[in-house]
Amino acid sequence: MPLLASTLESYLTLLFDSSDPGFVGWPATPEEVAENWGAAFGAYLSEIAYPPGAALLVILAAPAFDDAFTAAFTPSTGMAALQAGCAAVTTLLAVEMAALGGVPLAPPGVFTAPVLSPTLDPAVPAASIAASIHTWVITGTYAVPPAAPLPWS
Repeated sequence: MPLLASTLESYLTLLFDSSDPGFVGWPATPEEVAENWGAAFGAYLSEIAYPPGAALLVILAAPAFDDAFTAAFTPSTGMAALQAGCAAVTTLLAVEMAALGGVPLAPPGVFTAPVLSPTLDPAVPAASIAASIHTWVITGTYAVPPAAPLPWS
């Protein structure tokens, strides 16, 4: 299955929507924030279809991804920490993709933080953040030379 913004949005809803039956609960510590975001981002990335074999790498690297999010979210838990955590994880994934025999490039920089307005509807920030992250993640590329690079999907 390919990477889809809607997949990430459904995972983020579990972090934001206390009325959802799958709600994980409000985190009490920066470590719990990191764990929640790492689980959501890792579940999203585990559905990567291109390059072939990358989904298995995501599963095998889950502990390293958790460490990257923990480092990013300690002591801050704001949007900049989320951007740093996502950038660290996609960089780790690109390094691992090299083992697949091609040339991977992680998404450049960090995702553009969406402008969030105060709202009582948790679906709004979930959708906005998911769209921003997804748009950025699919700028990562992979190629097996001499073929041209293709976006992560």
